[in-house]
Amino acid sequence: MNIVILSDMFALVANGTSTAYRTLAKEMAKRGHNVTVIAPCEKNFEEDGIKFVAVPVKNFYCFNGYIRKNGVILAQYDEDIVRENIKDADIVHLLLPFSMSRKILPLLWELKIPYTSATHAQAENLSAHVGLQKWGFATKVIYKEFVKHFYDYVAFAHAPSKLMKEDLETSGAKTHFKVITNGVNDKFFAEKTEKPPEYAKKFIILSSGRYAREKRQDVIIKAIALSKHKKDIKLVLAGQGPLKRKYEKLIAKTGIDAEMGYFDFEIFNKIYKSCDLYVHASDIELEGISFLEAVACGRPCLLSDSKRAAMRFYANKDSLFKAGNPKSLAKKIDYYFEHDKERQELGKWYAEHSNQFKLADAMEQMEKMFEEAIVYYKFFYRKHPNLTKKSYKKIIKSQKN
Repeated sequence: MNIVILSDMFALVANGTSTAYRTLAKEMAKRGHNVTVIAPCEKNFEEDGIKFVAVPVKNFYCFNGYIRKNGVILAQYDEDIVRENIKDADIVHLLLPFSMSRKILPLLWELKIPYTSATHAQAENLSAHVGLQKWGFATKVIYKEFVKHFYDYVAFAHAPSKLMKEDLETSGAKTHFKVITNGVNDKFFAEKTEKPPEYAKKFIILSSGRYAREKRQDVIIKAIALSKHKKDIKLVLAGQGPLKRKYEKLIAKTGIDAEMGYFDFEIFNKIYKSCDLYVHASDIELEGISFLEAVACGRPCLLSDSKRAAMRFYANKDSLFKAGNPKSLAKKIDYYFEHDKERQELGKWYAEHSNQFKLADAMEQMEKMFEEAIVYYKFFYRKHPNLTKKSYKKIIKSQKN
């Protein structure tokens, strides 16, 4: 297939969306498909057999610095560039329900090109930037806007977790959602290894993710500061992001032993496979791919019990601590520090439940979704040759009735 992935966002620092679509692109290329990514990157380039096509960056004027600080740049739709690079596509996969993905829809209908979408944007990913992530009303409004202006025009969509499927269906979406994990690289599925020498004498707690408000690394730092075993613990916060300086100051204030930053994959993989506990404290999480990687490594995991984090669908009940509560997490850390046998059993439980996240299986399901969409749209375009947004709405409405 000729597959085009259209992304309204290009990540300046790694995040879940960028990791997911780059993995999808690489794996589809490995399977023999021709893959093009259209995104607001700085220039056209090729990587791992994938063609990256640059579209202009959207200008938010006085807010440009704030957006870049959050590690992303967003796309300005350019129909000439997009038209040229989708004209031979068998399928176009739209990543986000934002401006460029909305504006491309009439062009897809004109050229009779099949398309699918992903569901990589949680409402709270937007509301968190203005401190409204805990306001249920804001979440409902954003999801209804996503449905009204985007998902109502999408027949097939990939949902990385049941949480996103439920959120959008509750908001009125009639899209056919395929719940498919983003998948975990096979390199994470292996036996425990020895700790790197520099970590050997410490009880290692690992957490991986972008330093952002909703990820709640602050809860982990404060919990270790409250632990009875604070002096024996080393925290590794793998990642990048806008709250790096804030967390560095908090670490200095609490006096815990912690290391932050981006790690070479080989070192990072060793830490994953040898850490004593993996902690994921997010209040908001679409799937939690770094948590799934820890599961694949067979690590004992501690997880926030937030109802807005998808990890709860896969969690062992003994792993859960009260969301946003350092005291609750500290209690769990101390328990598993002092009970080695129970900690090992928890890791074994997660290892036994890891096969459902195999990358190869996820990519096979994504291929099937693309193939199903191609067949669907072949007949859909034949039946409805002159689509507009208004006529599409009428078709959807008649189908609902």
